[in-house]
Formats: sequence, C-alpha cells, structure tokens
Amino acid sequence: MFFTYDANLNYHNVTEKAPLHFKMYSDPSHSWLAVKKTILEKYDILNEVSIYSYVKGGTYYLEEDCDATLLIKTLVDANVSFTIEDKMTNNESVIRRYQSVS
Repeated sequence: MFFTYDANLNYHNVTEKAPLHFKMYSDPSHSWLAVKKTILEKYDILNEVSIYSYVKGGTYYLEEDCDATLLIKTLVDANVSFTIEDKMTNNESVIRRYQSVS
C-alpha cells in the first residue's frame, strides 16, 4: 500500500507507485523520508535540510516534521506526482546512527 498527498496536504492511500517514489522509514518514536540528493538539488531545497535529518551516501533521510514536509509541499506545489511507501520497525531505526546533516 502506498500513499500520496493532495494540494491541501491531506494524504490518500493509492494502490500503484508513481514514477517518483519514496520510502518512509519509521521506528516507535520517529520517521524519516528517504530521498536521493539529486531530488533535493533539483527542487532547490538541499540547503534547507535541517540538522534533524540524516545522510548516508547519496541518500538523505528527511526528518518527518519539518524536512519531509518541506519536500512534500514543494512537490505538491510543483504538481509533481509521487508516492510514499511505509517501512516500519518496532526497534530503534539504524537511521539514528547515520551522519546528521550539517
């Protein structure tokens, strides 16, 4: 199951992936949206990513409350179709051990 957002930033379940597809990784207390650096550069928001997000290699793990919301709003405003797939764990996420964005 996937989900996406409408122009009012309400999310909706969908059954098919969009060409632009992300994964949202969640542990019991937080979530991060995995996004390639090239996407952040393309939509000119790389420099707006906060220290509360993480990076490993060419992938940024955007903190759910601010940084992921910034990307989602940017994509919605640009009329870009995308989907998000939830990936949950009951344990502490390994993402917490990645390098913090500085």
